[in-house]
Amino acid sequence: MQPAVVEANGIPAEDLRAALAEGHTPAQLAEANGVDPQVIIDAIVEAGNARIDLQAARGTITPQQEATRKAHPPRRAAGYVNNPVDRDRQGRVGRRIVMARAARTIGVPTTELQAALDQGRSIADVATANGVDPEVVIDELVAHSTDRITAFVNGEAREGRRRGTC
Repeated sequence: MQPAVVEANGIPAEDLRAALAEGHTPAQLAEANGVDPQVIIDAIVEAGNARIDLQAARGTITPQQEATRKAHPPRRAAGYVNNPVDRDRQGRVGRRIVMARAARTIGVPTTELQAALDQGRSIADVATANGVDPEVVIDELVAHSTDRITAFVNGEAREGRRRGTC
């Protein structure tokens, strides 16, 4: 989301990050820079939809998934723009994304993987118990992170989201 917010606000990314860390909302920053907060929301939605369109074009999501995913960005963008960033929540979201990807790679429901972790088992333990080499899980998580980092560095549109992280 940040590239869209930076571009729509016309401020350097460092200034945006600093202001968000101080507890300011993107809406407050927009207003301070003479930008209607709705412009920021629209930019975030546009960037999210571009990412979804790219996934659809690559065939990595179905038309139904495309439609479902496009229904979420307006509400999520408005929430992001109008509320202070919750750094603790961002970390939890990132962990859930990693957990979901690891569970898919292992072939178990996320709830089952979480239950195993709550019992003191590791992701590697669960992978091994399900006949999956832990290195396969690591490789999948690294590949996903590498794709996201590459897209970010290249300025490609990202969903804020789902983004959270790994």
